[in-house]
Amino acid sequence: MRLSGLGIWNLYFLVKFVLYSRGDISFDLFANLAFFAFLAISFQHVWLSRIKHAMSVLIGAYVFTPNANKLAAFNAQVKCLLKQSASQYYEYAQLYFSGKLGFDNWQSVAVQGIADFAM
Repeated sequence: MRLSGLGIWNLYFLVKFVLYSRGDISFDLFANLAFFAFLAISFQHVWLSRIKHAMSVLIGAYVFTPNANKLAAFNAQVKCLLKQSASQYYEYAQLYFSGKLGFDNWQSVAVQGIADFAM
């Protein structure tokens, strides 16, 4: 086992930094540092290296987390395009924005419900 360059993963972290600076994704420092350390380790055995590469793709997809607001908006747009029903939070958001529930309890309206209502 030895430390090596990150190769194509440098581009991954660069793109992730740009998206984070624009507010498109969230950033978990501990998870990204752990992933970075995992990528920096290389193995001499071919089969260990292949397992590491396969795990890297899965971990990279898991650590690449979008911003919750943008994810809710994306989900609402996709459901609208595919002509699927809105999420379970839509009805409550609809009742809230129609004024039937009053406007005092705004904290209970889910972001996904707001995104569905906006579509």
